[in-house]
Amino acid sequence: MECTGKQDCMCDAHLEAEARENELARAGEKIAGQVSDYVNPMQTSFKYFVDGMSRQHRTLQQKFTGLCMAWLAHLATLEPGQYDGRNAASVALARCIRAAIIDREINTYLPTI
Repeated sequence: MECTGKQDCMCDAHLEAEARENELARAGEKIAGQVSDYVNPMQTSFKYFVDGMSRQHRTLQQKFTGLCMAWLAHLATLEPGQYDGRNAASVALARCIRAAIIDREINTYLPTI
């Protein structure tokens, strides 16, 4: 099918892109659940995760840092009512990190090579 260039186009390229986006969304939800399961116990030690991540490929470490930065950026934008006492300290810390990055004009671009 030929591409119409419209939002509801059903050409192969758009259908493949939509399928890939759906696959990424499912994978993201699954991984978020696995991370939640890992951090949920009260005595969770992050040491084992950090040790495991430190043995991953350097490019993957870079991409994981980008993931962490994206999470902090998201937290920093939450408005009252979108968080509560259970994660208020995370929101406050994310806002401090964002402010420090802006104040110091820190480049947060993380290239993958």
